[in-house]
Amino acid sequence: MVENNLDIADLSDPFRPTQLAEKFREIYDEEWTRAFEELDMLSHDESKIIDTFTYLIQEIETFCSYTSTQQISAMEKPFIEEIVNPNVAIHKHQGLSVITLQLDMSNCHTNYTNPIHFVVVVQMFSLSSNLNSELHS
Repeated sequence: MVENNLDIADLSDPFRPTQLAEKFREIYDEEWTRAFEELDMLSHDESKIIDTFTYLIQEIETFCSYTSTQQISAMEKPFIEEIVNPNVAIHKHQGLSVITLQLDMSNCHTNYTNPIHFVVVVQMFSLSSNLNSELHS
């Protein structure tokens, strides 16, 4: 009932607005105030203290963005290599061409260590005879 109804708050959701507001209040009451008091001992200029906080937050955001980009690239690289250069085998079976594509995910930093196999069965037929039969029907 709560899942699809936006008018009813899910009280178990740790990220509902009242919970988020409480977390920000705690940060302000505890961390911000303590840090402000420490910086106030060095400089009694409130605008310089706020500028210092602004600079620190911007540097933290820059570092986190860079680090997350590097982590995503490191995770994507092995997947891209496997997809671009898969192990492909083609053989005939009962008059059909069978194409087997194997992706080895063991190098992709996942818990999945077994190769992934895709098998495509292609029935070969004469295009001209198929078109002739369609045109005459």
